[in-house]
Amino acid sequence: MMIIWISVMLLSEMYSTHSEVVSQPDPVMLASIGDVVTLRCFILKDHSDPISWYKQNPGHQPQAVAMVQKLAKNPHFFKSFESSRFSIETDSSKCHLTISNVTSSDEAMYYCGWRKYETIFAGGTYLALKGSQNNQSKVSVLQHPESETVHSGDTVTLMCSVLYEYNTADIRMFWFRSESGKSEILYAQNQSNHCETDSARNCTFSLSKNIVSQMDTGTYYCAVVTCGIILFGNGTKLNMVKPVDPLVMILSVLLGVCVVVITAQAILSHKKEKYYCNKEKGLKDTEREHPISQDHGAVELSYAALRFKEGKNRRVRRKGETPQDSVFNQINNPTDHTIVE
Repeated sequence: MMIIWISVMLLSEMYSTHSEVVSQPDPVMLASIGDVVTLRCFILKDHSDPISWYKQNPGHQPQAVAMVQKLAKNPHFFKSFESSRFSIETDSSKCHLTISNVTSSDEAMYYCGWRKYETIFAGGTYLALKGSQNNQSKVSVLQHPESETVHSGDTVTLMCSVLYEYNTADIRMFWFRSESGKSEILYAQNQSNHCETDSARNCTFSLSKNIVSQMDTGTYYCAVVTCGIILFGNGTKLNMVKPVDPLVMILSVLLGVCVVVITAQAILSHKKEKYYCNKEKGLKDTEREHPISQDHGAVELSYAALRFKEGKNRRVRRKGETPQDSVFNQINNPTDHTIVE
């Protein structure tokens, strides 16, 4: 009976529409006897209307656990749940149910509901107890890999291995994803005709998932139902590598070009400055190596001037020639050295 009930509860997730008002992010909570567990419920609107918690055991009708009114100071717990083991933590965006000193009778499906004109339920949280079934110690579930990083368009294969100490063909596998306060059943496998048993008592299930967008990421769980028990894997978390923004790539390329141009200009400027410095230094070295030639030229010029002044041939002004005519003739006929008495 439990197998049928759990299967119906899991499969019902396929067809349920997740409310935009109330959500339960944890589809499954595992606890041991004596633990303290908190079942989370988030409200996405101002819950001035009542918020209620319900418990449903396999094969039984739902039971009202507690109701929270906005104006009430304390939540109201219904009969059978008035024990101090149950408490409510609430504010404008949440209404969490905490169960202390967990017992075997606490294992059930818990629903959080927001009541306006009708009650809107979240997906529910199944509180499963470790070691609560006699056969559980004989069956174990190993899920791998624990995490994986993927790119958009990649196809990832999730693996879930079931190890058991006895032969069984009654194995059902469910895959579901939990992310951003929502959970959904992805696939249900009945591998009784496809899972071959061997001496190691090992049965492996796989799920191939094509990652299209960020909405496909999250934590993927496998749930195995066999021999009156339900076992959950530890989950595989898929993380998507965010694509690089094209604008960032363009800016990076432009920045690289700017760096190259600035570096090239700095190198050319340095070479040009070095060239002019070497040229100026060469001119100074040349002046230091040839100081005598400049003095020699000065002597020659001085000597030529002295020769011109010390020449013996003098032109004597002709008779009847005025001083102005004499100067004019000396300029026009420098070789005329005729002396007129």
